Amino acid sequence: VTLVCAAYSAIQMKKFGNEGSLSGFQFRSARAMLRGIYSTGNKTLAILAGTGSGKSYGFQIGSLISIVEELLSGNLDKTHSIFLYPRVALMDDQRKSMEELLDCCNNLLPSDKKIRWVTDGGSYLKQDYRRIIDPSLDDKSLKKLGIQKVISKIYADRTKCPHLVFANADTLTNRLTSHDAVVGLTSELKNVVFDEIHLLESITGATTSGVIRRLCAQANHELMLTGSSATIADEQNHFGKVFARK
Repeated sequence: VTLVCAAYSAIQMKKFGNEGSLSGFQFRSARAMLRGIYSTGNKTLAILAGTGSGKSYGFQIGSLISIVEELLSGNLDKTHSIFLYPRVALMDDQRKSMEELLDCCNNLLPSDKKIRWVTDGGSYLKQDYRRIIDPSLDDKSLKKLGIQKVISKIYADRTKCPHLVFANADTLTNRLTSHDAVVGLTSELKNVVFDEIHLLESITGATTSGVIRRLCAQANHELMLTGSSATIADEQNHFGKVFARK
């Protein structure tokens, strides 16, 4: 907790000139997420707040505290958390905004306990392959690289497998057809977040709900499921349909 909060404070100091503090709903969201991850109680969370209110910190802080705790305890080799997004552009934007917090956490962690993350949607996994596996790879060689090799090198290697995955439902559906990806993504998975969950409807909503059910079925732990949204009419009904939970 101290390490992640120190990283958050460093970012606030850099941006605003003061250490800052979590708002009431951000603290309650992080606390509820951690209770859900570590207990047998309520494992479904709705984070509802206005645009620009910092609701992303509500699930980012809780997720990172759990990831760091498991890393320092020596209990984490594979994926712990998956952040799902309805659109690839939104996924990329949110990953970029969170990378500063991830980098700050890693600056405070021992060299052998760094947080690993990938963006798995569109062509982003190949870019992360170059970042994580082979930084010397040029653009032409990267383009020719087969996706199955990329998946195997990233998800099957316990020293490379990401602890945090940014993804969209369509890509995750494809990944769950690969044995290497299934083992990497689900064997230590404890936490799934869907940001901007109000955008899920019709076929996209059904696809996402199906992916979440498959993750729940294949994971070795009962998953903590969190939905984040700025506006939603009937959150209990909507979340219940997406997560298949009442």
